[in-house]
Amino acid sequence: MMKYTFILKYQLADHDCNPVALVERLGEAGFDDALVGIGQPGRLAQELTCEASDADEAVRSALACVRRTVPSARLIEVAPDLVGLTDVAKEGGGFRVQCPRSWKPWLDERRSRPEADAHLTRH
Repeated sequence: MMKYTFILKYQLADHDCNPVALVERLGEAGFDDALVGIGQPGRLAQELTCEASDADEAVRSALACVRRTVPSARLIEVAPDLVGLTDVAKEGGGFRVQCPRSWKPWLDERRSRPEADAHLTRH
């Protein structure tokens, strides 16, 4: 197992953007050691350190937990480039997010080796 540190950024729905309530819900969901950013109205950012067997697992686990805790939040960015656009889009419900150029080699490798993603399942 390795530790992965990354940031998830979300756009919040108008009806679900009370910062105090969000921080409380995230803490109750197990994000009590995450650094939560709520300074931008309508946005939520989390810096997380997760222990997992690989970066995909770390990010997917955090995304699934946030989706259960704040279902109206829309993922807009994952940083740094630990996982690819396709993986983030799958976990985020199929929407597209901005893809940094540095993701291209990783995405190309995944496209050329579909068996590399055979272990990934959608929750």
